[in-house]
Amino acid sequence: MVESKYEPITTEYANLLPRDVFKNCFTYYCNELINYPIFKYWAVIFTILLAITGIYLSHNPFDGFSLTLVVVTFSTLVFICIPLILYSQPELNLDCKLKFCNEVIANKPNLDMETWSVVCRDMNDFMYLNKYWSTPFYFYDTKTCFNCFKVIVIKRYLNIPKSLANDQINEFPTVGGSNSNNTPRDMAEDFENYDIDRYMKRARDVYNESVDDYLKNKYPEYE
Repeated sequence: MVESKYEPITTEYANLLPRDVFKNCFTYYCNELINYPIFKYWAVIFTILLAITGIYLSHNPFDGFSLTLVVVTFSTLVFICIPLILYSQPELNLDCKLKFCNEVIANKPNLDMETWSVVCRDMNDFMYLNKYWSTPFYFYDTKTCFNCFKVIVIKRYLNIPKSLANDQINEFPTVGGSNSNNTPRDMAEDFENYDIDRYMKRARDVYNESVDDYLKNKYPEYE
């Protein structure tokens, strides 16, 4: 089981989701963008270009070079800042995926979004305290957390033929077998994939069972 390397968060945000902290998604994304490491470098470059443009325009008439400065300055805003906003959340690494699956297995969430609250808070804390994310607000709310689970776990098995979904992930790479020509690095990656696949299957099964129980309780007439 993957455990945090640090003590739990003790700030006023410890038991809150970002949706409870920020007024709306826009203020949330602005906060995440400002705290995103690459943004700081972009801000320095943009400030320098803006200062050069302002100084040049204050001492010279507007000409072709002035236009070039303006275009370059605001191009950094359009072509760097906007992609940072759209793709500010990196893909979860192996450690985060294992922790995510562990949280699903432990908390048994289902189609009720509120059952994802603990998973969402724990993942936000884990990623922040282990320095995988710069703020304790990686997932904005339970829906974004659930959508992430669908992408990294549910979608993974939807793309695998049913005949292979339960069998392939239980196969260890064998030394001297079909993988005998693999390098040590390749074999290490195989074993790493085995671990995450095994945990993902457990998380999927726990989620499916939790959904079944949820639907039976909500619609008992259809049992």
